[in-house]
Amino acid sequence: MLEYSTLRWAHKIIWNLPHAATNHFPGKLSLCVGMPVIIRNNDATELCITKGQEGHVVGWQAGRGIHGQLVLDTLFIKLDKPAKTVKIDGLPENVVPITRGSKNIECTFSSDLKEYLHRSQVWVLPNFFMTDYPSQGKTRPNNPVDLSNCRNHQSYYTCLSRSATASGTVIVQSFSPRLITCGTSGYLRQEFRELEILDEITKLRYEGKLPDHIQGNFRNPLIRAYQKWKGTDYVPPLTHPVLNWSVKDPMPLLSVVTDAPWQIIDKKKKKEVKIETASIRSGFVAAKGSVPVKSGKKQKLDEPENLSKSAKKTKAAPMVMASDNSSSPDGLIWDSNNYSSAYDAFLTILCEIWSTDTKAWTGRL
Repeated sequence: MLEYSTLRWAHKIIWNLPHAATNHFPGKLSLCVGMPVIIRNNDATELCITKGQEGHVVGWQAGRGIHGQLVLDTLFIKLDKPAKTVKIDGLPENVVPITRGSKNIECTFSSDLKEYLHRSQVWVLPNFFMTDYPSQGKTRPNNPVDLSNCRNHQSYYTCLSRSATASGTVIVQSFSPRLITCGTSGYLRQEFRELEILDEITKLRYEGKLPDHIQGNFRNPLIRAYQKWKGTDYVPPLTHPVLNWSVKDPMPLLSVVTDAPWQIIDKKKKKEVKIETASIRSGFVAAKGSVPVKSGKKQKLDEPENLSKSAKKTKAAPMVMASDNSSSPDGLIWDSNNYSSAYDAFLTILCEIWSTDTKAWTGRL
């Protein structure tokens, strides 16, 4: 009886987790007729049952689960402003059925503990409000916005531009203008400058004033050819003053970018091509005096004195090897099948800390 009670208690905790803690695949949906919802899966695009489509609840069919809880079988939603009129036999116009689906999800508890489970649920969420990202492309006659948690000016723009009119926009609380007034980042400013040049190129080509030698199948060589013709100091006349470049804030000549050649891959040679491609992408150059490591079982942490010997026998991807320079810390040696990764710097630091006191740090790590 105790085990059953504990199990029910655990289930209730998982069911009651907030939607954000379960990858927005809710354990419990509290619904009522007329409640606004948003569809979270592309069930049937031809019927406008698509991810991001909004609607409101008009009914449902449910049964009882193994723990006595109500379980949705089918949820009936009337779509709000679908791309086309939807008519399903036996249902009113623009009313569609949403059936239960299953997926593996990661649950994050309040203690930061993470567990994976398999869940069945109808793919919808309550739609009383939404964040900036899923609201893109939507228009609101009445648009109340909360800008206090916007991360950047693109987020500000997305939230405010959902409004159909200025009079229909309601800013619900104060916000910091810093993200709007601090200026754009260098990367974004460069992007806007390149777009101004492309706009000028398009205009000149349309008017028949673009020289024949200004050509390019891709963006980079086209802009570079234009810069060589006009000079890097030239600013298109329609460019906004805040984007203008000058001697103090130059826009240098774009670098040459070459595209990788296309090739048809033979299935028999696919593995060889993958290895060759990985070598090109990684740009890995083995350190002088390094020894390739063959693969095998993982090395135990409590046997540091055997690392050098077992490196010749094991098949673990990265192995710790002593450096040629005795004053240098140990590092990672990778063979031709296991190339370096972004974790190298982190793992090297951990390895160096661990090697200073293996007995103490084995337990801590």
